[in-house]
This record gives sequence, C-alpha cells and structure tokens, in this order.
Amino acid sequence: MSARPRIPARKQAEFGDILAQRHILAPLRKIIFHSLPVLTAALLEEVKAAPLAGRRPVLFEELDKPVLRAQPYNRYEHGAWIGRCKVALDYQVQIETHLFIVPQIS
Repeated sequence: MSARPRIPARKQAEFGDILAQRHILAPLRKIIFHSLPVLTAALLEEVKAAPLAGRRPVLFEELDKPVLRAQPYNRYEHGAWIGRCKVALDYQVQIETHLFIVPQIS
C-alpha cells in the first residue's frame, strides 16, 4: 500500500518497514531455512547486527540524560482568569494569543 499524500504518519511507518527489509530481511533472502528455530535464530542475529540495534540506552546516556531537568516541586499551578470568555463553534477559547480547547459536553 502506498502512502497517501495527506497522511504523513503512514509514510513514517513505511520508512521503518523499508529499513527492516534492507537491514534484516535482505541478507537472509537467498538462504533456505528448514526449521522455524533456525530461522528465528538467524533473524535475531540480523536484528542485533542492524544499525542502532542495542544503541538506544547508549544514545540516551550520551544525548538525553545530560540535559534532563528535575521535575518541578509543585505538580500543578492554579491560574486565575480575569474576565469572561466565549466558546467558539470549534470549542476553543482564546485567551490573549493562546487557544484552549473546551471539553464538549454531550
């Protein structure tokens, strides 16, 4: 199934499929497997040898962990609104330059 032009999420999924086919399935394409355990073992070896396999924890330690900040002490900060707001037809309220969605009650 080809990606539809207005749904970019599907394109990302197809890109992941292409990477899996190139790096995992392509090397095993011409090998004949006579049992499921042998096929499973070969697939696991290819997954471990694929780019970035097993590198996710290492990348987290190198890139993300140094810039993490502590969680705030107060979980929620109460805000008091001045004035009245009117809910638009699309269930949004504009306060200053920000739009907030109002829950729809049915």
